[in-house]
Amino acid sequence: MRYLAISILFLATLAGCTTPYAVVEETDKFADPNKPARYALRSNDILRNEIGISHGDLLDPYVERDRKTGKVISTGFVLLRTVSEPELIWIGAPKWLGIRPGDEIEFLADGERIAFKAVSARTYHNFGYYNGANMTKYFDQAVYTSEPQQFAKIANAKNIEIKVNGGNGNTVYPSNNARMPDSFYENLRRFYIEQVEPFL
Repeated sequence: MRYLAISILFLATLAGCTTPYAVVEETDKFADPNKPARYALRSNDILRNEIGISHGDLLDPYVERDRKTGKVISTGFVLLRTVSEPELIWIGAPKWLGIRPGDEIEFLADGERIAFKAVSARTYHNFGYYNGANMTKYFDQAVYTSEPQQFAKIANAKNIEIKVNGGNGNTVYPSNNARMPDSFYENLRRFYIEQVEPFL
């Protein structure tokens, strides 16, 4: 009976599709004191499958604040897209989107289109042991800056759709029979309320 209860709790946790809320300060004592302090939310899943397993794609918001006044200087997002070898075969996704500086990420926030350009981007891959097999995973990482007013519209939206563009194509969230977990919305909203709004 005890093991059954543990199993049910484990499955309920997966089905809950929750991503822990974890904010870190990315600047430390070695950072340039003339540059703003930067705070970011870590590991905010964009997609989870029907039983709550993360796809591995992340959209982490960040804010930069003046060290002296504490006022917001800029906001934005860091995207991490992950594709595995099986997905390349069965879905036909490109290894890398090939996001370049200037390529757009487009949001539909409750139907309103809001777009930002990438200020930096990179691609890389990693070979490892995943789900009982050796395979390679391919990663696109890009940084997008936004105005706080635009950021607020996204953070407060009840429905968000995202299109990420690159030199090799684009991808849309949600997609592939996966959905954005409730925690994706909850974490964005909480980040705005705690890390951005009080410092405007």
